[in-house]
Amino acid sequence: MSYVWSVFTKPWSGLPAAELGPLVAGLGFTGAEVPVRDNAHVTPAEAESKLPAFVERMRAAGVDVISIAGDLAEPTFAACRAAGVPLIRVMAELGPDGYATSVARVRKRLEEAAPLAERYGVQVGVQPHHGRFVSSALGVLQLLDGLPVRRFRVVWDAAHDALAGDDPRVTLELVA
Repeated sequence: MSYVWSVFTKPWSGLPAAELGPLVAGLGFTGAEVPVRDNAHVTPAEAESKLPAFVERMRAAGVDVISIAGDLAEPTFAACRAAGVPLIRVMAELGPDGYATSVARVRKRLEEAAPLAERYGVQVGVQPHHGRFVSSALGVLQLLDGLPVRRFRVVWDAAHDALAGDDPRVTLELVA
């Protein structure tokens, strides 16, 4: 079994791929998650036109883009398919209207994204995140319950599990 050691490139989100690829490879990583956000080199508005070439430049440096941190809009799915990026990572944000209402809203958004995930062959990964998000792996598992397993997954994060008070030795086994 071979492993891909990946890094979230958020600290260098403004760099073009020609600089980011060699930087990531020089740190010893063969994989990267690239933010596709308004403040990043690849923005949601430009994803369809810029992401494929960005990913190719990263691959030329020996770094595979394994996921993006982005939104669930159709152009993002299309950009990922065109670039060969298999996963869009999101978090389940909690609003001021409370946990249950927020989770219902996020669930609806995920259900609406299911046909896009299927059409474009791109998975959606939901990461627990400390703070104003569903913060435990178990909460994310519950959020994803009943969605197509081949298109939705938990993006396990030991640090955020620990911050949520969960034991990563337990949650890793549960999300695996």
